[in-house]
Amino acid sequence: MTKRMPDTFQGPLFIVGMPRSGTKLLRDLLNQHPRIAIPTVETEFLPYLVHNIHRYGALDDRGNFEIFYERITRFPFFTYMRELGSLPAAGRWYDTCPDFTPQGIFEGLVRVCTGAAGVDVIWGDKSPSYINHVSMLKKLYTEARFIHIVRDARDYALSMNKAWGKNLFRAAQRWEESIEAFGRQVRTFTKDVLELRYEDLVRDPGTVLQGVCDFLDIAFTDQMLVLPRATENIGDTRGQVDIVSGNIEKYRTRLDPGTSARIERLAAPMLKKYGYETSAGVQVEKLGAFMSRYYQLLDGINLVVSETSNRGLLGSVLFYARYFVVTRK
Repeated sequence: MTKRMPDTFQGPLFIVGMPRSGTKLLRDLLNQHPRIAIPTVETEFLPYLVHNIHRYGALDDRGNFEIFYERITRFPFFTYMRELGSLPAAGRWYDTCPDFTPQGIFEGLVRVCTGAAGVDVIWGDKSPSYINHVSMLKKLYTEARFIHIVRDARDYALSMNKAWGKNLFRAAQRWEESIEAFGRQVRTFTKDVLELRYEDLVRDPGTVLQGVCDFLDIAFTDQMLVLPRATENIGDTRGQVDIVSGNIEKYRTRLDPGTSARIERLAAPMLKKYGYETSAGVQVEKLGAFMSRYYQLLDGINLVVSETSNRGLLGSVLFYARYFVVTRK
């Protein structure tokens, strides 16, 4: 079991936010701190583990754990880890678990994947989908802290469209609904939540990261201002090893006024809450159920197509089918 130090926060730290909102950038900057360890691949499967762990029997039994390992390593996190040559062996994972509850198994995995086993570090995870599960995560880990990063809905929708062909309007509505739901979930533990904006992070990373360090009760270090490698492999900052301060407000030149205005209407309440500019007297709009489903279908098709060149059509379908199984809870 990991040794606990008195009066020292050791995790878990969860970075959450909508995809394409700077969660990877924030993770990579925080990972430059010697006391922070977050996997460079999103786990995404913790809610699935919580709801399905009973299927595998008592996982302190090595035989049961081996069966569990064989099945769960078919999911996307493990696929990526395997492709990176970083998939932990079942025995190493088992030996690192502080206990065999869902939270103990998850902590063991994160620690073994980051090399933080038995080390006095803040362990954590960056999985965008966990924005929908923060209340469950807080019940699992009463000591957990959360950093929620938000990006302007118009740039968010534009980035989602460019990266995976996602519909701009469905993206905007999901942004609004997920961020509003996040606020409802954290009302009872706001002291353990830090919210920041992507735009502020790239404009003034030193100030924002100092605030993060204060939140985590650790000392700021200049190492956190330098990326060790390119964070993005898609999008406008693909291959960049610097913090790109100008990667903001692209909607002003890349979206036509009508499209931008409709996204604003779909996301108006949360845009206003987080201090983003909106038109005076903007009227809130919601997509109808039929159009939401229609856009969802097209988004699914485009998502599969986006990965076909890497995995083939069948491989892409299977990959995202497993991703859906993991994240639907």
